[in-house]
Amino acid sequence: DRAADQEMALNIVENAKCSRPSVCNAAEACLIHRDIAGEFLPKLKDRLAGRAEHPVELRLDRAAASVIDGVPAGERDFDTEFLDYVLAVKVVDSLQEALAHIAAHSTGHSDCIVTSDEAAARRFLAAADSAAVYWNASTRFTDGGEFGLGCEMGISTQKLHARGPLGLGELCSFKFVVKGADPEGCCPDIVLGARFRKDSSDFPVSWPKKVVYSLFRGMIRLVTGAKISDPTTGLQGLSRKAFLYYSKYNHFDDKYPDANMLVLMLLAKFRVVEIPAVMHARTAGKSMHSGLKPFWYMLRVIYSTIIIIFRVKFLKMDVEVGLRSVDKI
Repeated sequence: DRAADQEMALNIVENAKCSRPSVCNAAEACLIHRDIAGEFLPKLKDRLAGRAEHPVELRLDRAAASVIDGVPAGERDFDTEFLDYVLAVKVVDSLQEALAHIAAHSTGHSDCIVTSDEAAARRFLAAADSAAVYWNASTRFTDGGEFGLGCEMGISTQKLHARGPLGLGELCSFKFVVKGADPEGCCPDIVLGARFRKDSSDFPVSWPKKVVYSLFRGMIRLVTGAKISDPTTGLQGLSRKAFLYYSKYNHFDDKYPDANMLVLMLLAKFRVVEIPAVMHARTAGKSMHSGLKPFWYMLRVIYSTIIIIFRVKFLKMDVEVGLRSVDKI
């Protein structure tokens, strides 16, 4: 751009063209604003064509050739990835002309503007339709590793579905799995994140807890007929209906909302399902159920469960409330 720091521009062009000319993020064309062409082009020739090792061949449009010597640019030179020490050079009258040229000839890989004019830079960044656009930086940065994507598996200049450098994550697609109504025609009211299913992660459990969990599983199966693998999980998702039931009637046991509450919800005909959950072992602190505390906890839950059975089975309190609509909870 006409407002470019010319020394910075020379450094950027040399890096983009000469550091590795055979790679896909190397510069292949350089557009120069007419206002600085007379001053900048001789500097560009000295920097690139005058290199002692691997001098760059400059292929010039008519305007550039009127300022410096070089090889006249052919009809296809501005559409060519040379992958060599060759650079096509063109003089443009404005940023708009530069953007039009880029739209017509760019591969859509990487494009850069060198300027100290922020307004011009922001216009370029918004209008240049390439996978990567740069302001005062070399196009050689277009790389999966540089972008934090890990090992680069490739690069895409189109827009469906991935664009730019591609790591393993970008090569992956999506799969949406949607499950409709179950055979009974309703969605669950409580979803339990179960730690002990076969498809869950291994979770270390002390022998006192194993005894308690086994007892609770049997108790729930005996009272409700439901098979629950993790009767004490705190990973629970509630439907609006279940949440209203807990809160409106003050049913929620704030001390031990585990097997006893599952018995209550199952007896009241709320639907309870389990999904696999991953829970990692404790790395610090002490469990609230360490030592023999699980047995005291077990007695408390059993006592609470007996009260629940008496209320629902014998007093008929909240019988089949789980089958009601939300507005009747």
